[in-house]
Amino acid sequence: MADVLRARPLAFDLVSLDTDNGPEWLVREENAGLYSAAGARLVRGALRRGGAAVFWSPDRYPAFEAMLSPVFAAVEIVGAEDVVDGRRHEYTMYVCRVDGAGRGVD
Repeated sequence: MADVLRARPLAFDLVSLDTDNGPEWLVREENAGLYSAAGARLVRGALRRGGAAVFWSPDRYPAFEAMLSPVFAAVEIVGAEDVVDGRRHEYTMYVCRVDGAGRGVD
């Protein structure tokens, strides 16, 4: 995923990341970079003016929220739920919006 984002600056209106079990519960260690400040800047750099990124997470992580805030113009925490085999599961979606000016990749 990082290779695609790196190769396509300012190319997307939306980037939706459901790459692992969230920023603090990784199944694949190679996904850790997407949950870092550099990864957030990479995602931000791939977004066009007016674009948004959504990071899926199984829970709220205050440190992750704090890391996203300086990268994006706005970060909204949105609850989501799913029912699988009769069991309700709650999730957190970090909806991150860019401002009017494209920053590009840092």
